Amino acid sequence: MILENDVEFAVGYSEPNAGSDAASMRLKGVRHTTEDGREGWLLNGQKTWTTSAHFAEWYWCGVRTDPDNKHMGISLMLIPMDDPGITINGIWTMGDERTNEVWLDDVFVPDSTWWARSTTGSAYISQALDLERFTMFTY
Repeated sequence: MILENDVEFAVGYSEPNAGSDAASMRLKGVRHTTEDGREGWLLNGQKTWTTSAHFAEWYWCGVRTDPDNKHMGISLMLIPMDDPGITINGIWTMGDERTNEVWLDDVFVPDSTWWARSTTGSAYISQALDLERFTMFTY
């Protein structure tokens, strides 16, 4: 589906005052049980420089789920972008391109979309960013 461009994703790693430094992520995820008994996470915080947030269907997002473990306390979650707790504000670059800040206010993420646990989330993010940075300079 991704390779066929059937689903649009946005990537949420960067945060204000942190850039893409995964260890400094502060978007907070707290364990939560809904009134109907569903287990998951309640998210609150902000991401920035999310280029495709204004048209994406899903958000691949780094979330601080263990505040006591700076480097291994990040989880990855898939979040539907049409959640009513998500607010997207456009940021226009000097080159007249749009990127975005994304606010998450009491966004519930069920355990079924909690992709990488806090012990592995930082590793996945670091590998992805290393690959991106390496391929930028292969010419």
